[in-house]
Amino acid sequence: MEKISQLFGLVLVLSFLTACGGGGGSSDALVDSGEDTTALSDTSSLAGTWIQKFCAAGAGVSDKQRNVYTAVNSSTVTWAFNLYRYAGTSCAGSGASFGAPSDYGSVVFSSMVSKSGKKYYRGEWSPPSTSTSKIIFAIKASGIMCIFSDTTPTSFPTTASIDAYVAIVDEQVCYEKI
Repeated sequence: MEKISQLFGLVLVLSFLTACGGGGGSSDALVDSGEDTTALSDTSSLAGTWIQKFCAAGAGVSDKQRNVYTAVNSSTVTWAFNLYRYAGTSCAGSGASFGAPSDYGSVVFSSMVSKSGKKYYRGEWSPPSTSTSKIIFAIKASGIMCIFSDTTPTSFPTTASIDAYVAIVDEQVCYEKI
C-alpha cells in the first residue's frame, strides 16, 4: 500500500509540474525594468509543511499531497513528500500524515525576490534519481504557493510573466502552508 501511495504521489508531482510554452531570456534574474522588487536573503518563507489543495478521493478515505521543505542554507531546501490522509472522501476535518516521507531531492535557488506581497523563487530541482530541472516556486499574496517547471532559456523572464502564469493556474494544484 505504501508503494502505491508513493507512486500516486510521484504521479501527482510530475503531473502538476507543468509550464506554459514560450520564449524568453536566458538570465535567471527576476527583476523587471521599473518594478519595485526586493531581493530575498533566504528560503525561510518556503521552509515548513505545505498541503496541496487538490483532494484525491478513494474507498472511504481521501488524500492530499504533503510537501516538507527544510532549509539547508540561505539558498537551498530539501524536499520530502508523503500523503496527508483524511477519513471520508472529501478531505474534510483533520487529516494526518500517511506513510513515511519520501526524499524528493533538493532545490538550489538562484534568484529570490518579493514584489507586492508575493514571493518568487527560481531554482534548479535535483530529484534523487533523475536529472535536474528548472523550477519556480511562486507564493501569492494570499499565501498560496504554486510550483511549476521552467525551461532553458526561461519561459518566465520577469516577475510579470510569472504573475500572468500564476493567475491562470488552477489553485487546486497549489499548496497551503500548515
